[in-house]
Amino acid sequence: MRRVSLTALTAGLIAFASPVFAGSLSVMIEEIEAALSSMELPEETREQVEALLDEGRDLLGQGNDDKATEILSQAEELLGM
Repeated sequence: MRRVSLTALTAGLIAFASPVFAGSLSVMIEEIEAALSSMELPEETREQVEALLDEGRDLLGQGNDDKATEILSQAEELLGM
């Protein structure tokens, strides 16, 4: 009985955390977009950030939050965030 309860609790926490985590990725995307629109960057850097942003959005849409976080963090690094 205890194992079943623990499994149910874990599943509930994962179900609750996933939308919250995805929401934080949406905020991350918005922050990157805002930085891109307000910063003067070399064209090569701007293109790299835009490509990473597109990839992050795609990964988020596919439900691959961990990889999206990794990719969007790379974009933030390029922007000095």
